[in-house]
Amino acid sequence: MAAYCYKNAYLSVGGTDVSAYVMGCTPNMELDKVEFGTMGKDAKSRIAGIDDWSIEVEFRQDFAAGLLDAILAPWRGVEKAIIFKPNGPTTSTSNPKWTGNGIFFGYAPVDGSHGELATTKITIECSDGVPLARATAD
Repeated sequence: MAAYCYKNAYLSVGGTDVSAYVMGCTPNMELDKVEFGTMGKDAKSRIAGIDDWSIEVEFRQDFAAGLLDAILAPWRGVEKAIIFKPNGPTTSTSNPKWTGNGIFFGYAPVDGSHGELATTKITIECSDGVPLARATAD
């Protein structure tokens, strides 16, 4: 079994590659758990419900003209196409891509304390009712 060191995530939001700012990127894919049952059962019954996804991203903040803050600030509340790859921009069987349309609602321009690196975090959420699509080729 191969081991993998996560160090080169690729993230495109609305066609803009923001990978150079990414410090951490965690895609979350979840199905709603729908419980049902009837009298006489001794245990719960469950089926998979609708899909939901989000991507939590931590960025190294940059306030210079045209850089990260200028990119993210106007995107709050606006649906954008999302592309995530765990190891660089080339899609392959060993570097799949996940795509979907997402939106983020909250944006704190800076997170940190005195003497620490300025960072910011966003959570991109599914915006169009379509699950993230996984592919191994472009």
